[in-house]
Amino acid sequence: MPDHFRSRLIGLLLAAAAVGVIGETKDAVVITVVLFANALVGHAQERRAERSPEAPRRVPVAVARVRRDAGC
Repeated sequence: MPDHFRSRLIGLLLAAAAVGVIGETKDAVVITVVLFANALVGHAQERRAERSPEAPRRVPVAVARVRRDAGC
């Protein structure tokens, strides 16, 4: 999860939240909550992406019989 906080934009928002604590506490709290929510969603997506190569191994193979007309 710490990798989600290495972007310059995220750093800028964290700094704004830190400075906002001095004056605008509500804004600082909202920024912090949004940043952590973003990190949680990003972490969940990374976990799914790491597991996705395993997915084709778990899918059962479908077998179908095809019957064709001999006159075609």
